Amino acid sequence: MKYFHLILLFFVLSCSEKANVSEDFSESKVIKLDPVKKPIVVGNKKYEGPDKIMYIFEGRKHGDIDLSKPSRFGVYPPDINERALKEMKKRSNSKYSISNVNPTSNTFSTYAQENAIFEDRGPYNVPGRVRSIIVDSRDISNKTWIIGGVGGGIYKTTDSGVNYEHLSPELDNAYITALVQGEQNPNIIYAGAGAAWTYASAGFSGGSMYKSNDGGNNWSNISLKDSLGNVDQKFRSISRMVIDPKDDDILTIATWAGSSFANDNAAGFIYRTEDGGNTWKQIYQGGPQQRITQLISAPNDSKILYASVSQVGVLKSTDGGKSWYNPGNLGLTGSLSYDNPDGLYNVSGSSNFERIEIDISRNNSNILYLAATQDWDYTQATGNRFSKLFVSYDGGTSWNLIRNDDGTDDDWLNGIGWFANSIMIHPFNDSIIYHASANMQRSKLLPKDGVPSSTSSTIITTENISSKIKIQNIWGGSSVGVGTDWDDYSSNPDFENVEIRFGPGKSQKAYRFSVPEGSTSGVSSQFYTYQDYVDVPFEVWNMSTDPAQQMTVSFRDNNNNGKFDLNTDFNLSREYLFTQNIPYDETMSQSDVSKQNGQLHKTTYLVWLYSQDGTTWDESSLPESKINITNVDATIKTFKKDLINITDYYTGATINQNVHVDHHIFKPILNENDSTFSFIL
Repeated sequence: MKYFHLILLFFVLSCSEKANVSEDFSESKVIKLDPVKKPIVVGNKKYEGPDKIMYIFEGRKHGDIDLSKPSRFGVYPPDINERALKEMKKRSNSKYSISNVNPTSNTFSTYAQENAIFEDRGPYNVPGRVRSIIVDSRDISNKTWIIGGVGGGIYKTTDSGVNYEHLSPELDNAYITALVQGEQNPNIIYAGAGAAWTYASAGFSGGSMYKSNDGGNNWSNISLKDSLGNVDQKFRSISRMVIDPKDDDILTIATWAGSSFANDNAAGFIYRTEDGGNTWKQIYQGGPQQRITQLISAPNDSKILYASVSQVGVLKSTDGGKSWYNPGNLGLTGSLSYDNPDGLYNVSGSSNFERIEIDISRNNSNILYLAATQDWDYTQATGNRFSKLFVSYDGGTSWNLIRNDDGTDDDWLNGIGWFANSIMIHPFNDSIIYHASANMQRSKLLPKDGVPSSTSSTIITTENISSKIKIQNIWGGSSVGVGTDWDDYSSNPDFENVEIRFGPGKSQKAYRFSVPEGSTSGVSSQFYTYQDYVDVPFEVWNMSTDPAQQMTVSFRDNNNNGKFDLNTDFNLSREYLFTQNIPYDETMSQSDVSKQNGQLHKTTYLVWLYSQDGTTWDESSLPESKINITNVDATIKTFKKDLINITDYYTGATINQNVHVDHHIFKPILNENDSTFSFIL
């Protein structure tokens, strides 16, 4: 079998000063230019290399090197680059501008622009940074590419990178990070701007979301707007996008709202549009510092999507991005007991991974590889970063570590893995993986039995739930109730797999318990008063029995209005569900439940739901959807692999010298006829 590796390099000329600041910034300091290469130390954090430059850059924007002080300039709008460029061009084109009033002026003439000649001063050619590439589907030769540059602008080549045409003069200073093309209408192209994956640093805002309807010749900003009509801060940085292959108007994107340095605890978001960017719906919000740096769809099933999340691992969607859940991530994070006091749904990440990249097999959507480097803050600026490679064969439920057969540690992410991390599964062989940062390597799994270990967890999966309903959290066992309430009144039920079903025709009776008016959290069982039973717009099933068996359920009527209903304020929408491991009785004659403390009898889980933003509760309009609570036992292994270098950017390397891989995705071009491929790097 032949393999063709097509390396795309972009050369730029640049000049720079070496900037440095005092080593300790416990107090406000003035930034000074200094050729001495010293790191910046702030508290217990150290910034050097690109991190140091990012810190200085953020200090300039902040108006003070001490980022703990209030900013002198406030929060920069996400589209500041776009606004500044428009204003500059407006002034330049004004008939009153000095360049137009006095076109012969040496100071304001365009002579230098038109006649300047730049020479490469070395030390050698280095590639410019390109974060996104489309192989234009309108060209069957695969020679037409559309690329986005981090220095600004979108370009097009029709000869595999020999010549380029500038497509977006209005986006010349936008930090383009993601491009996708419509499959139904390839003239539709979406572009995202702003880097959220520079995890230890501030990231670059870009101007957010753009759309072209004519193949890239003209662009419009389709970002989410705030109440004043400005680009919403949540669209400050766009990491990745996935377009629905059957509908070009359906787009799912990962965003980040952060605007300060590493101390910014801004969350990552997943947004979705179903009308080409006219309106946007928030689908998922991560915890503090949980940036969503990648979205990817399964090549063989567009309904299955995965997202990589720092400190967590991966999220999964089985409904095309409408709802997301943690598939387990056993082997990446610790196991999760059913009675975890923090709950089972909204739990803090327990891994020390910062930048995570994943790829999915073309043939099996359950086979994934994951490349990760560690959280720099986790080491308190001491110790070494690591580079780890994992494989999952069950859709992210469990992950197996892959190590080199010769006993050496992987290190391809140790240098700048927080910034440049990319991975690709061989298109025709799921045992071969390409991974890159500054260098590119190829790993091949060896056919040896891995060293096993057992683990278990309780995971929550959803299907199409977020179109109308959101989950605040789910608790199990002794975490249900206050103090010893559950231990006192539950009668120790078996914890079996539970499925809650919504949709047309789905209904059962539920025991209704009232609470004192104005109740919020921490209501003891003694203040739950049994009232009666009513119909609710869902069904609860025990999925551990064969066949599945319908279960009893009670709920807290927080509104004391005689029915189950939700609203968009989760603090007020406390109509808790209590799943009870007792076969459902349509006559509702279970005396152990219809009494004081009965909501805890044989109760396994408490489920806290509320309505999706912008919706009004209407039980008759609930779509077909599910919530599953599943106990998982898994065996994870440590596999071995062979490793070879493909590129090495250090002079003196034996293969593909001076190629610095600074791209965040591999873009394969396949030849299905002879199972060969090339890829743009």
